[in-house]
Amino acid sequence: MFYEKNGDDAKQDGISAGSRNDDNDVGGRSGRLYVRTGIGDGAVGGKYGDHGDEPGENQAEPDIAEITYSVYSQAADASTCQSENQTDLDAVLALLKEKGIADTSVQTSGLGLNPIYDWDNGKKITGYEMTTEVVVSDVAIEDAGAIISDSVNAGINSIDSVQYQCSNFDEIYQEALKKAIESARVKAEAMAEAGGCKLGTMTNVQEYSSGQQARYYDTSYSSGMAMKEMAMEDAGAGRNLMPGQVDVEAEVSATFSIQ
Repeated sequence: MFYEKNGDDAKQDGISAGSRNDDNDVGGRSGRLYVRTGIGDGAVGGKYGDHGDEPGENQAEPDIAEITYSVYSQAADASTCQSENQTDLDAVLALLKEKGIADTSVQTSGLGLNPIYDWDNGKKITGYEMTTEVVVSDVAIEDAGAIISDSVNAGINSIDSVQYQCSNFDEIYQEALKKAIESARVKAEAMAEAGGCKLGTMTNVQEYSSGQQARYYDTSYSSGMAMKEMAMEDAGAGRNLMPGQVDVEAEVSATFSIQ
């Protein structure tokens, strides 16, 4: 997306370009050319990165996964509920250690013990329920399916999400930034030539970060659903996960001098 600035005003109008004369410019021939390139509605240029067969396509193959699942327990009294939950949790943690998952890659959170009420009989307590969430990170893609299946057999009964990630995301993103800047320069040169000007040096560049981390969720397991049956069906042969590819995007705004 290109935009024009004159004085203190700035306007955005499809694909446009303009220069601003500085008070000390000689003959009014010097100025600045503003170019923005990258991702966005109506943006010209699309996605930039170090993968893909043609400009505008940038994909990376995930190689690690982050699994979020939990142990849910119900019992008539709080003590039994907590004890049963801890027993299943210990079995899951022992399994992960057996699988070679480092302690630093396992986090337990979302611990909650709550009464179950019968609202039709004066808010009578009929039992207790407890949930402990487990997040397992830095799992190799090829091992994720088996870990999920074996965890279900060990005591996991709620699978919330599988999050795919690229271990070399920083490297890929740096290449995407370089290509976005290269594209900005090419477009600035084309506009300067069309306006009868000569493109000078880049005087300013700004990155527009989207907070992306080259990751997405496996929607075959959705939070809030009862997934014990689905996971048990997969447990026999081990679930075969298909991570596909993810986009890595970069967007920059660059300012060039013109003469």
